[in-house]
Order: sequence, then C-alpha cells, then structure tokens
Amino acid sequence: MEETMSTHPIRRLIGPCLMPFVLAACSVLGGGNEAPAQKEPARLNIAISADADLNTDIKGRGAPVLLRIYELKSDVSFQEAAFFALQNTDKAVLGADLLAVDQFILRPGETRQIVRKSNPETTAIGVFAGYRDLPNATWRLVHRLPPAVEQSWYRMVMPANKVRLKVDLHANALQITDELAGKPAMQHAEESKNGLDPGPADEVRPSARGGGPTVGEMVNALPKPPVK
Repeated sequence: MEETMSTHPIRRLIGPCLMPFVLAACSVLGGGNEAPAQKEPARLNIAISADADLNTDIKGRGAPVLLRIYELKSDVSFQEAAFFALQNTDKAVLGADLLAVDQFILRPGETRQIVRKSNPETTAIGVFAGYRDLPNATWRLVHRLPPAVEQSWYRMVMPANKVRLKVDLHANALQITDELAGKPAMQHAEESKNGLDPGPADEVRPSARGGGPTVGEMVNALPKPPVK
C-alpha cells in the first residue's frame, strides 16, 4: 500500500519539526515590505548580596537599605539625577528612559536574584542604594550592556545576548561585577556627592508618587529582629 505523509509515523514526526524552518525561509524570501529588524532581549541573571555590616551607623550597627535595579534606555538622566529625586520621583525624573525596575529592602546578610529577559531597548543597568551616610557613599552605579543583536528565530534556543552580573552591597558602597567577563564591570558613575541635594543627608522627603510610602516608612515597617 502506498505510504502518505499522514500515514507514515516518521514523516508525521518530522513534518511539524520542519515547519518553523519552512516559515522562516518563506519570511526571508518573501521580500517586499519587511518590518524593521527587532532587537533580541538580553537574558538577565543578576545576583544581589548584602554584607553583614551593610549601612552601618557610627556605632557599627547595620541597617536595611532600599535597593533598586533599573533597566534604562539611556543612562544619562539616571547619572545626572540628584539622590532624593531618584529616591522619591524616579519615574518622573527618568521618564521614557525607565523601561523596568526591581525594588527591594535588603537587610544585612540578605541575598536576592533577578532572572528574566530584559526589555529589548535596554542599553544599561542602573543600581541605586539608599545609604544613610550619603556624602561618603557610592550609592549609584551603571553597567552598560553590549549592543543588542538583531532578533532571529533560532535565538529561542541559542540566545546570543546574556548578562550575568553580581551586585554587592558593602557597608557604604555598591559594586558590580560582570561574571561572564570574570572582572569588575565597567562602572560609569559620577561621584555620589555630585548627586546630593542641598538638604541634610539624613532627610527623607515626602514621596511625589501618588502618596506612596517614603523610604523611611518602608524601613520602619519591616519586622524588627529579635533582641539577643
């Protein structure tokens, strides 16, 4: 009896597997009005670690810190913003450059991890930490990503754009390490003092984000550790 594509078991398996290749070839050969090539999103893997002496006071006691990880279309506004502007009105300050943000309140010794795809338009990762001793702190860092490659159908199984960073929160300073390169990341950051407002360093100004909580309110709301 004559075999057909629908009756032969091997052909039934191979047919669906070849379909993506056929569709991709048709899209390439179709010509005509092709849409602009899209950029491939990066595969983000960001490990975050806070030291035991994080955000210490004059008596050496550690305290929680507000940490934000930003995906930025451009890092210019982030670099130029004052500390309290980023703390309280980051969405307004960054505008269209803000593509995504992850926010944590980290206690000394805690860790976090971010694993996901980035926005295809992300060109830089900005890190912001609300240290209490601002004049002497490194509270802002930027890691610029390599140029994004054009998206291709085979990138679903073989992604080309991977970002693996380690963000360390030391006692009074941020540090970014590019783990794929095995060395400290290229950190494009201004001196922290250039981003400070004229007001007192320990001031927490009212939030301008629809009446949301300030950093001080978020920290005070955390459960207090037991006294030994």
